[in-house]
Amino acid sequence: METIISPKGTRVFYPRGQEPHPCVSVITPVWKGDEENYMWTWRAVGSKNKRFHLLELTGHLLLSDRHTLEWIIIGDNQCGWLENLSLPTDTKKIIVNINNISHKRNTGLLQARGEYVMLLDADQRPVGSLEWLQSFLMDDLIEMMERDKLDMLTLKEEMSFTGGYLQRCYHQLRQLYWDHSDIGIPRLYRRNVIGGIFFDEKHLHFEDLDFYSNVISRGGKEGRAGIFPCIYHHEKFSFWKTMRKARIAHLQSRVHRVNSVGRISLKDLLRHTPYSYLPGVLFLLITKMVAKRFLPVAEGTPR
Repeated sequence: METIISPKGTRVFYPRGQEPHPCVSVITPVWKGDEENYMWTWRAVGSKNKRFHLLELTGHLLLSDRHTLEWIIIGDNQCGWLENLSLPTDTKKIIVNINNISHKRNTGLLQARGEYVMLLDADQRPVGSLEWLQSFLMDDLIEMMERDKLDMLTLKEEMSFTGGYLQRCYHQLRQLYWDHSDIGIPRLYRRNVIGGIFFDEKHLHFEDLDFYSNVISRGGKEGRAGIFPCIYHHEKFSFWKTMRKARIAHLQSRVHRVNSVGRISLKDLLRHTPYSYLPGVLFLLITKMVAKRFLPVAEGTPR
């Protein structure tokens, strides 16, 4: 069934049959580039190598959980490739005419029916067993939020450390920021706490930090999910795009008066970086420092 739900041209494709009321609504925005960026070659026990998209693996992991979940994937007009993926039948796919991450997430929030909302990006997957396609994530997280009466929960992320040398060095840098700074923000919320709060579509950067700040201003109780990773992050690396993103983030921090987040000390960097990654990590840090101040990118440029 297809229904027009927005004057901006949003089309919603509902799965067949009656859906049970979900416990968790998982919201995932996607882009045109995600089609090829997250293809995997994976070998299951007793079978030949197969090509999978990360979203296909994520879908099996999420919807094998004992909790009732709904998965809402939001793309734009260049995301027709979603139709070629083998996704669970109860996945809700939404196409919007605006290629803006905040608009996509807001569309997902408007459609969410779960008691909880989880923000999961296309390059992330929940911790679980790829061998048996089982997720052990949601049970523990919901139990923790109920037990401690939490309204929002920050989930520890672990980079995949895949790809070429510079990508692995970039992952090492991202992991350092996660483990030794306050860069992490909640990805799991009670829906009644965020009711009426949306992502600012004018923010071209730091939109998730702005969203979190608006939610926490209501006085909700925040928690952090221990020392073990809950999400594996398979972020792709492009040197030019990373430098451009650093410059845009610097410009946006001035426009929206966002204080710098995610600082790490030289001591932590040297102590926790393997020697083999150290030259690449230092190279990326230095080039990002130069790029964010001098790279020619116009004000208001989207990332």
